[in-house]
Amino acid sequence: MNWDAAGAIGEIVGAAAVVVSVVYLASQIRKQTDEARMGATRDLAARYDDYLTSLTDDETLAAAYRKGVRDYLSLEDDERMRVSTYFIRGFRIIEQQYMHTAGGKLDESYFASTKIAFRVFLTFPGVRQWWASSSNLFESGFRDYIDREFQETIDLEHPSSFVVKDETAT
Repeated sequence: MNWDAAGAIGEIVGAAAVVVSVVYLASQIRKQTDEARMGATRDLAARYDDYLTSLTDDETLAAAYRKGVRDYLSLEDDERMRVSTYFIRGFRIIEQQYMHTAGGKLDESYFASTKIAFRVFLTFPGVRQWWASSSNLFESGFRDYIDREFQETIDLEHPSSFVVKDETAT
């Protein structure tokens, strides 16, 4: 074997090593991206769970919430402050989910499943009243997204769970 043949074999081996390295690096980046997406999903799921737990653990907040989702504008000042703060916290979680999903950093199936419950929340008259006066607290792209979600709940005629049907009517 001459030096030219040995050089050609060396170049082939070197090129193969580069290809193997690039493929390995790509798989590691994909794995790291998947782990980051799952980490973001776990974090937001924990925040959402804490958010819901705070409502069930605080009877005063729960009472104000029940009144507020029916008619936010009728709340007393202290109740309105509690409910508004609670709504802001909830919308911030959804905002983070929205931003992470748009950026490909959140598992889309998780966002889709939480969106179902969120749409029910958007049917509440008091939530609509609150949003009309408080949407300016959020980024414009997110406001547009929420406005579309409100519209879809209207278009789908998704009933509010606070509408009680009269079962005695004939």
